[in-house]
Amino acid sequence: MTIRPFPPSKENGSLKLQAMLTDDSGQTRTLWYRVPESFESAVTSHADPFVVGALFLAMRLGEPVHVEGTVSPSLLRNLDRYMAAWSQWHPDKYRRVEVTAREEKEAQKPATDGVVMAFSGGIDSSYTAWTQANRRAGRQQVELAAAVFVLGFDIPLEYEETDYASYFERARVMTDSIGIDLIPVSTNFRELGDWWEHCFVAGVASVLHLLKSLYTGGMLAGDSGQFNLDTKAILFGTSPFFDAWLGSDSFPIHHDGADKSRIEKIVSISEWPEAMRHLRICYTAEEKDRNCCRCQKCIGSMLMFKIAELGTPECFPLPLSDDVLRNIRYFDDAQRLSTQRIVKAARDRGITDSWVGALEDSLKPRMPEGKEDDSTAPLDPGGAGWNNAWGILRKFRIRRIHS
Repeated sequence: MTIRPFPPSKENGSLKLQAMLTDDSGQTRTLWYRVPESFESAVTSHADPFVVGALFLAMRLGEPVHVEGTVSPSLLRNLDRYMAAWSQWHPDKYRRVEVTAREEKEAQKPATDGVVMAFSGGIDSSYTAWTQANRRAGRQQVELAAAVFVLGFDIPLEYEETDYASYFERARVMTDSIGIDLIPVSTNFRELGDWWEHCFVAGVASVLHLLKSLYTGGMLAGDSGQFNLDTKAILFGTSPFFDAWLGSDSFPIHHDGADKSRIEKIVSISEWPEAMRHLRICYTAEEKDRNCCRCQKCIGSMLMFKIAELGTPECFPLPLSDDVLRNIRYFDDAQRLSTQRIVKAARDRGITDSWVGALEDSLKPRMPEGKEDDSTAPLDPGGAGWNNAWGILRKFRIRRIHS
């Protein structure tokens, strides 16, 4: 595969950077990023963002990569390690490939110490922004200067003028309140068609690399509990162990927050009034700028606030009932595991309210409407009958959402 960057172009107040990706069969794809023109001086002339952005496509195709541009040699070294890991974990999906460039030259470090982070407005990124901005991160402290809010990841490109614009203004209320800039960035990264749970951190890191002429590093907000790593079942593309391999000597990638539980993060950001009004954790709602309060992710977060005895924040406008909890729909095993952890957290704290039992009921096997449940077997996503069919439907739906 060849990666051929084009000179930046300006349109409607934005700076667009793009590269053509041509595989060995001759098929071409375009990967592009768009930032406000006012950040032109922050944008790197290196091809590093495109190399990181196209990495999973290259591993999936199994083809050597040549970049018609300048790439940081330390990034190529780290990406070689990164590919080695993924090819070991998922040899049926990915291969370690050689990456070469027309020129290997380390990107120049900026004069400032400011770090830029990825900010979605969710619990993980809000925790990282809040603790870093308030200098509560201890040995993990960085000089957090800015955050990027990306269009084209969980909010699709076609929502630019509607839900994205609406939530960007609310997210900016949050970042303004803690003194960091919020930068809008757009990309068609998801059009490359890689499996989202694996590639999303590479996509985020590629966006951060765009701004390496102004910022000295990038920050990724990690999920909770990621130090419990089972390399035989790598399901998600972020980890405190290997996220740093998406960075370089001149632009390191930092990982934050994996050592804190969900409840610890919630307790911390409960002190942030703007977050309690504008937190956004939902990615299944029809309106992408708000929380549906009915998906497993929304319900799980609302219950975590309840367990922490903090009440329900304003950002979750709909109340929960036991019936709502019993009828949660699960689309993958990770969501079921999340609910199991919530039940355990409640039981461990001696909570015996009716909602705990209702949540346990939601985990029981279900039959399609109109059919009687004549099975007493526990749910087995890989088993026979309806459980297997529902598991296939869940996986199919997730693939459609993430493709």
